[in-house]
Amino acid sequence: EPTPGGGEIAIDIARTGSQLHMTITNPFPTENRHAPGNRMAIANIKERLQLHFDAEASLRADIKGAQYIVTINMPITLASAANNPNAST
Repeated sequence: EPTPGGGEIAIDIARTGSQLHMTITNPFPTENRHAPGNRMAIANIKERLQLHFDAEASLRADIKGAQYIVTINMPITLASAANNPNAST
C-alpha cells in the first residue's frame, strides 16, 4: 500500500533442511485497508505455489500493527545440469 512517508521493505531468506523460508515485511498504513487487487495478487501467488509444490508450499499474509508480513515456505529443488544450461558440468 502507498504510504505518504515512504517505507522500508525487509526480505529475510533462510534454509532449513530441504525447505526455503522467505519473509517479506513492509509498512502498512493503519488508516488504510487492503486494496482489492492486493488480495487477488496474494491469492494468485498462493495458487501458483500450490500448483507447483502441492502441500509442500505455503503462503501467509498478515498485518501486525503497522507492518504487512508475507511468509512463504517451499521446498528447495535442485536443477540438474541437463535442465539448466547455466549449471557447470
